[in-house]
Amino acid sequence: MLNLKQRQCGLTLIELIVAIVILGGAMVSMAAVMQANARSSASASRQAQAVVLARAVLTRLDSQPFANLPACSPTPVTQALPDGTGNPVTGYSASLLVSCPSWPNVTTANDIKQLTLTVNILAADDGGTLNRVQLDSYRANYPAGKVTRLP
Repeated sequence: MLNLKQRQCGLTLIELIVAIVILGGAMVSMAAVMQANARSSASASRQAQAVVLARAVLTRLDSQPFANLPACSPTPVTQALPDGTGNPVTGYSASLLVSCPSWPNVTTANDIKQLTLTVNILAADDGGTLNRVQLDSYRANYPAGKVTRLP
């Protein structure tokens, strides 16, 4: 006969199953959080690369003489995004909008150009846009003898 005063040692099968279910739920929720963090980190990396690509294109445009810049147009123009070897970069698309804003004390409307470059980060599966980066640059035409001071 069992002595009721004896202490029970160990765990019952029910207690073990409950502990496994609780630990399994915690592991699944931790895996979901880690997956979301990995996706977020990859997105930040792609966005940083989009900024680098956009700055490279704007730097190339800024190094050109003012006369060689594209004409002002209300329609954006597709812009190539080459990598370091000159090949197009996949996963990104870009468009360049050149506008001629009006400024006080500027005699000719085309003496100032605003370059707006938009880089779209494309989804790998369907080519849809995940995110976009937009950078603006202003260029002024300073021919000899026409330099004016903007307010």
